Amino acid sequence: MNVLSPLVVPPKLLVRALDDLHQLATVAVRASDQIDRLLTLGERIDERTAALLTLGERIEERTDAMLALGERMEGHADAILRTGQHLGAQGEQLIAHGVLLEERAQEVSDRAREVLEALPLLEKAIGLAMPLEGAVERIGRVADRLPGGGQRKPRG
Repeated sequence: MNVLSPLVVPPKLLVRALDDLHQLATVAVRASDQIDRLLTLGERIDERTAALLTLGERIEERTDAMLALGERMEGHADAILRTGQHLGAQGEQLIAHGVLLEERAQEVSDRAREVLEALPLLEKAIGLAMPLEGAVERIGRVADRLPGGGQRKPRG
């Protein structure tokens, strides 16, 4: 042990205390800077959070609009399905009428063919009847002159 030790110890303690105070002041300055950075970062996080909340609200509004549109589309889809079923039933009726029309058209075609086949015979009959027209009229006039011939009752 040194004789001067009791005299040297208090100044050493003072230097050490001052050194510790200096370190504390340095740490406090750094801590203050870090707190300022953390506060700035917190403000940015708050701004981002507010922007995200606004975006979330817009997404929710869009989702509600899409759901409403989906419900309207579902209603229209039901109407379209009913219309399609109605059109299907009418299509079946049209097909049935088309088949019936085809059958009738075939019958008309068959009758027209028969008329065409009979046309030469009818032309011959008309050709035979034309010269007899005058004779038929004269016989009719003679029959009218006969007793009781002019009093024919009209048909009807």
